[in-house]
Amino acid sequence: MQMNALDSIEQFCLWLLDPALGRLSRWPSDVRFVLVALLVSVLLALGRRFVTNQDLLWRAVQDRRRLRALSKLACSQGNRADVQRYRKTRSMIAVRIWKMQVLPLLVLAAPVSAMAIWCQARLAYHPLLVDQPVCVHVYAPVSAIGDLIHIAPQNDISVDRAIRRIELEPSENGAIRRGIASWIIRTQRTGEYNLLFRHQRVSLEQDISVGTNRYQRPVVQGPQEGWATHVELAPVKLFGVIGGIDHLGIPSWLVACLILIVPLYYAGKRLLRIY
Repeated sequence: MQMNALDSIEQFCLWLLDPALGRLSRWPSDVRFVLVALLVSVLLALGRRFVTNQDLLWRAVQDRRRLRALSKLACSQGNRADVQRYRKTRSMIAVRIWKMQVLPLLVLAAPVSAMAIWCQARLAYHPLLVDQPVCVHVYAPVSAIGDLIHIAPQNDISVDRAIRRIELEPSENGAIRRGIASWIIRTQRTGEYNLLFRHQRVSLEQDISVGTNRYQRPVVQGPQEGWATHVELAPVKLFGVIGGIDHLGIPSWLVACLILIVPLYYAGKRLLRIY
């Protein structure tokens, strides 16, 4: 039920944003990241401009600058009481500014989240190419270890060996987590394919797109608990070298967007005089 709800949200975001952003798939990955980051930074800046009280923020910024200068002057004169008073006032102003920033964050949470879901579905991986070797996995519960599983033959798809035995997949500390069976497949033409895996207790399906500038979801949960399919797709890296932070679970597309959005956002604020 939870996965169905998440799928529905993802499909809605794709339906909403594909007409406007779908053409970005034709551009190189770095250009796509820059354009998406520029769009998000402009959205954040304009949202802040129209949601917050800019006159009050401007006066607060000017007051903090003046208090900083007065604090330095009082410090040079050895007047600790004035320094503490100025610092306390600056802290109060900072709290007031922070409270005013909450509203634009709440207003922009929905569109920014929709953009993030779209990026995960459209910008996170390199699409598959014709005749590219692709590794496909089927994950199985521990009870299926040792069983046979096969991939159904299809036209225009070559497989190294159709029938596989489900083997152990040890975790990093050596403990057994689940079973796994793997294949290397190649496709001979551009198009959409539906891979079908047969086990004595379950059948699994995995869609793949080849040569279409798009990719399907790499991991699909099976009809029974513990079963899943996984197509290994190469993650897109910013400038071809900046990847994700694996031990924190941060994907490479998110790292790329953050690296670009932060400077573009502050540059846009300064250019448009948004406080």
